[in-house]
Amino acid sequence: MSVSRKVSVLLETACVLQRLRTIRPRVHCITGALTQSATSGILRALGPVPSMSTSASDASAFVEVVDALFVDLDVLDESGIDALDDVVKAANQIRVPWVLDPSMTDRSPAQRDAALRLLERRPSVVRVNVTELLALLPEKQSIAGFARDRDITVALSGVVDTVSDGRRQFMLENGHEMMGLTTGLGAAMTAVIAAACVVERAPLVAAATGLSLVNIAGEIAAGQAHGPKSFSIAILDALHAVSERDVKRRIKANEECLKAVDLAVPGRETTRELTAT
Repeated sequence: MSVSRKVSVLLETACVLQRLRTIRPRVHCITGALTQSATSGILRALGPVPSMSTSASDASAFVEVVDALFVDLDVLDESGIDALDDVVKAANQIRVPWVLDPSMTDRSPAQRDAALRLLERRPSVVRVNVTELLALLPEKQSIAGFARDRDITVALSGVVDTVSDGRRQFMLENGHEMMGLTTGLGAAMTAVIAAACVVERAPLVAAATGLSLVNIAGEIAAGQAHGPKSFSIAILDALHAVSERDVKRRIKANEECLKAVDLAVPGRETTRELTAT
């Protein structure tokens, strides 16, 4: 990555951190009961103000009074796809950014169909893991091609996180394996991305910086924790205290030129080139 691009990533992440703490955007989270505590704690530690629902029917009243919306398909059984669709449609009408976490799309045809329907509403960002993304991708399509064709930003979680909007792509190398042992942290990271979409207009930058902030805090927390329980507390303290200096010292974010790389999806033997129509 060139020096100018590295400086750009540093400045963008530092700016998002400052704005999250100053503006404190209100984020409504439609997510399961199991993940609500972690999601609420992570948001509050960083600055945003959370509200919670376990179903879309409860969320309808919140859409007009919040700054961003996080939709977790973990609540599909309780909400029903029509109710979720109505909520995100309302968010789009008043230009409230919303972020989708298509949980379990690789395990349930109903979840996959619901995710594909909600993707038609064009969330600002969709955050997925590899198996969930593979369930949504058409054959022979790359991550960037999928993002470009649907005009969305895709944030793919893994050992190295990939964030792409089909035009620009970031590879994010921060984080710690202890994060994978913390219940609800994935949902919480998606909620942080939703908050970042309020203070940063470009969804690609919002997703990359939001993930980087939590991943950096995870590295700091891992150095203080003795196991998953203490880590779940330490990451809250780390997020509350993370500074622009921490960002500058720790961030590992590479921006790649999409026309110069093979945008292969893990698990797929063949992918479509970005330049293909």
